[in-house]
Amino acid sequence: MKTKLSHILIVLMVMAIMLVSGCIDDETAPTGDDRTVELISIRDLLENREKYDGVEVAIKGTIINQCSRGCKFNINDGTGVMFVEMIGEAWEKPIPPSIGKIVEVRGTFYQAPRPQVIVVKVGDVIVR
Repeated sequence: MKTKLSHILIVLMVMAIMLVSGCIDDETAPTGDDRTVELISIRDLLENREKYDGVEVAIKGTIINQCSRGCKFNINDGTGVMFVEMIGEAWEKPIPPSIGKIVEVRGTFYQAPRPQVIVVKVGDVIVR
């Protein structure tokens, strides 16, 4: 089942985004501390929204488009596309242009909009 991005509203509370250079395995992703989170496909996330609602997850894919400020973008992992929008403090310090780059997005998945706190890491640069 294909889900069109324009027909679904899903918010991913982004805790970190980092460029991936083969440093993570295919099943888990580091969180920056001693924990790991489940690395899942966008298709699995979209098809099992209730299962993942409120759960910390990670997705890995290519940024396929990005707003000029870098605060909104779509990620494609080959199984689906997910929209990510940075708000709050992250809105003031968006990520640099990253179209075509493979990134990992980690955070708590929610089916509906909720308050978000976002920390972004691209390379060695951390933006809050």
